[in-house]
Amino acid sequence: MSTALRISALGLLLLAAGATTRAQITAYVFTTIAGSAGSAGDADGNGANARFRRPTRLAVDEAGNVYVLDGNQTLRKISAEGTVTTLAGLSGARGIVDGVGAGARLNSGGQLDTDAGGLVVESTGTLALIELDGPRGAVLRRVTTTGAVTTVARWSGAFWNATGLALTPAGGLYTADTSNHLIRQVTPGAGFTTAAGQVVTAEVPGILGFGTQTVVTGGYRDGPASLAQFREPWDLAADAGGNLYVLERGNNAVRKIAAGGAVSTLAIFDNTVPPVGSVSFLNRDVGCIAADADGNTYATFPTLGIVRRISRTGEVSVIGGVRGVLGAVDGAGGNARFLLPSGIAVDRAGNLYIADTGNHTIRKGVPLADAALRIVAHPASVTVPLGGWVVLSVEATGANLVYQWLHEGVAVPGATEATLIRPSAAPTQAGRYTVEVRNALGTTVSAPATVTLTTTASWLANISVCSEAGTGADTLILGFTVAGPIARPLMVRAIGPTLANFGISGALADPTLRLAPLGGSVIAQNDNWATGSAGDAQASAMAAAGAFSLPSGSRDAVLFVALSAGPYAAEVGGGAGMALIEAYDLTGNAKARLTNLSVRAPVRAGDGALVAGFVIVGPAAKTVLVRGIGPRLADFGVSGFLGAPVLQLRAPGGALLAENNGWNGVELVLAAERVAAFPLNPGSPDAALLVTLPPGAYTASVTSRNAAGGIALMEVYDLDP
Repeated sequence: MSTALRISALGLLLLAAGATTRAQITAYVFTTIAGSAGSAGDADGNGANARFRRPTRLAVDEAGNVYVLDGNQTLRKISAEGTVTTLAGLSGARGIVDGVGAGARLNSGGQLDTDAGGLVVESTGTLALIELDGPRGAVLRRVTTTGAVTTVARWSGAFWNATGLALTPAGGLYTADTSNHLIRQVTPGAGFTTAAGQVVTAEVPGILGFGTQTVVTGGYRDGPASLAQFREPWDLAADAGGNLYVLERGNNAVRKIAAGGAVSTLAIFDNTVPPVGSVSFLNRDVGCIAADADGNTYATFPTLGIVRRISRTGEVSVIGGVRGVLGAVDGAGGNARFLLPSGIAVDRAGNLYIADTGNHTIRKGVPLADAALRIVAHPASVTVPLGGWVVLSVEATGANLVYQWLHEGVAVPGATEATLIRPSAAPTQAGRYTVEVRNALGTTVSAPATVTLTTTASWLANISVCSEAGTGADTLILGFTVAGPIARPLMVRAIGPTLANFGISGALADPTLRLAPLGGSVIAQNDNWATGSAGDAQASAMAAAGAFSLPSGSRDAVLFVALSAGPYAAEVGGGAGMALIEAYDLTGNAKARLTNLSVRAPVRAGDGALVAGFVIVGPAAKTVLVRGIGPRLADFGVSGFLGAPVLQLRAPGGALLAENNGWNGVELVLAAERVAAFPLNPGSPDAALLVTLPPGAYTASVTSRNAAGGIALMEVYDLDP
């Protein structure tokens, strides 16, 4: 134990040889992400609206979703956006029953000593859960992302308080057999083996002093796994190299089991609780441990109310709370307060998640360097039509940010997100806006943005889509809606062969174009645009609309029509190939206008994309709702839909303005209702953006997040009245 480290009450690292040195301190900022301190319950909801009851173990997946074993005998999920749902189990109903959602019964939760269990996320995204089955039994269960619980192994009389669960990169599952003082490897559907430790016994006086009895005591010894000794291992974690880290309650230590099997001591703690009066005692109630990819570990100490970091070389520092000072306070490092912190997990970015058991909350710790607060994009001034939508946004960096928008220095009720939405701009809502952004490190205020109202609206002057055209389900169809009291003169084009002039290969050789009211009969069609004097007139009209010219006699298709209010569909025929379909407003005013663009087309696997463009013309900014839809199409009978759409919006010149790969927010629901768009399913991977844009040309694209192709629907809606 010559290199073992002991932590004194003063926080110094004491080498076994007697030398002293200070640990390198990594500061963390802790905030509450779910639940409300002091309020126990079982309610789902967002952030502080959710309720937990003595949460214990937790785990985090690659997407940032946190899974919590709650004292309600339920498994809860906190999405990366902060929404809490119950994944499996029924509040207050304890048991070991397989099933889906509330039909399953869990035997974990609530008591740190007697039923803590263990939880990890497997490589497939499913959860592995170990629970007690009586003091001498254990059950290994698997939980899918949809809440289906299955028992995959059950052992009776083989364990003595199985606690904690760790998963190595190779897929090995390990648990701490606490009262047998062993580390076990468990295999779903099979048995278990002893991975490290040996049974240590002692003879003690028998009951009432008669004779002696043999008891299992555990011990302390480093060395080969088969000869090592542990005393009350309580939790364990694994790093990216396959090393295991064991948090021992009996030895107050962190032990390392190298991938090759050698056991060593990483740190030993002096967990003496600060005295109450003249009495102090050694705290054996260690909490839980987590490991990051580099082999640094993080441990909780419930009675002390602190979180420690142990570097891979054994340096120890308190990164959250003050020993013996309990409470419920967000803050940086020693300014934070916890009440019986237990379960802990670390994500791929190094952020910590802690089950603050006594406070009934889930806390998040972010490294101070990542938590620094800074506004990187201030809200921009806009001019919008009277009655239109005002959308202002701020972009800030830092951890656990809280927003408050102000209008003329007065807080706007409910405006506590990075984006401010005012759906029907009234004269009283014009003026100067700022946003206050704060976190545990401080507060900053944005530069002001001015909202100006006008009685003259802008309009969508051009909408276009470039995609692969085909037949059947792959037919390229542009949908659009005309609004207003008068007929709207439009030019609709289906471009194929001329795309070669822009370096696009595989273009549709001879496109045809058909136009019809949505669900109605064809009202106009074309195959090859006009030649001669008629062609000259059409060419002049194209130039006046700002459209690129077509070579005389090309096989591209063009229609000139005047359309009254209503939805329309323009369909490209002529076989398979790349095609551009576009509609131009030829009138130059907002009395009647294009209000919606929609296109359904395939996004090819790999780097395929569905790309649409639109142009805003006029004196004011325009608020638009842009959606990239895949999974929702299944509800309309579409098979082979794009499973993970990514929606991007780019400004003139190509700069990225906004991106989304999983819609969320009440403002998007309200926007969809306003334009009568079909609703998206809550929590679905469909994508949506709500933005206010100044006049200009914009490009929206839908690609695949996982390189798998499929059918996608893109929509652009004008939200102005």
